[in-house]
Amino acid sequence: MNFSIGSSSSWLLLDDDGAKSSDVVLRVGNKDFQAHKCILSARSPVFGAMFQHDMKEAKENHVDIEDVEVEVFEVMLRFIYTDKISSDDVTIDLLKAADKVCVCIDQCLQFYSIYPLYSL
Repeated sequence: MNFSIGSSSSWLLLDDDGAKSSDVVLRVGNKDFQAHKCILSARSPVFGAMFQHDMKEAKENHVDIEDVEVEVFEVMLRFIYTDKISSDDVTIDLLKAADKVCVCIDQCLQFYSIYPLYSL
């Protein structure tokens, strides 16, 4: 059987039971996103370091994400959980947000043959 991060964890983001089991709140602008430290840590070394060390975010289970628009963050969070992205969702702002937390969207872009957009 073949499992990927997307097939195994998408229900955590998309299902009410997944939200109930969340252990961290990500605040972007005026919107809160329920998330899971283990998923974020597995997909982002920035989140991983944040949650594995004695940092405020790890203690309070709350992370303020600044300089990212809510709509852009929603796309990135969906990618983190599902490993899927639409070419319509790819923007320079998304790539900047992904770079901020070291999420490797560029591998996904190569798969979808839209990588040249990254060089803009």
